[in-house]
Amino acid sequence: MNTSNHNYFTLLELTPECEIDTLVLEKNFQRLQSLLHPDRFVNADATRRLLAIQQSSILNDGYKILKSPLHRAEHLLQLQGIDTSVHKQIQLDGKFLIAQMEMREDLENLLLQGNAKGMIFMQKEVKKEITSVWAAFKIQIMAATYMAAKAQFHKLQFLYRLHDEIRAAEDKLLDT
Repeated sequence: MNTSNHNYFTLLELTPECEIDTLVLEKNFQRLQSLLHPDRFVNADATRRLLAIQQSSILNDGYKILKSPLHRAEHLLQLQGIDTSVHKQIQLDGKFLIAQMEMREDLENLLLQGNAKGMIFMQKEVKKEITSVWAAFKIQIMAATYMAAKAQFHKLQFLYRLHDEIRAAEDKLLDT
């Protein structure tokens, strides 16, 4: 997700930080959306209507990005000129990558066994790891060590993907 063309923090009147007040985000979004919504410009000329659609779309994108911790982290890095779309496996911690492969194998086994309790436990463990890596990301951002923050961001990508895979596996168990 490339978000480098806009500063969504500025657009939504927030300080560019890892942690944001989601209630303030929601309030600012709703206020700005009411001002920029294309329905307010139905009687305007075509250029103004198109501009309203574009502005509303950018605002919606910003809201979605800032609401998600993972996308917010990516946006913070991109605001510093860091290309988050490129990473080399060698840049990631080998132990971390092995642990990710093992957890995915464990998840597959839990699904085959129909072990919902095991999946719940795994989900809790992944949430703990996300919290830990998020804390490390925040420290790197505050220290302006952006390449180290980028490495933590890529770990977060793996963990959030695993989190989603566990949810999907749980849903699959419920459907059977």
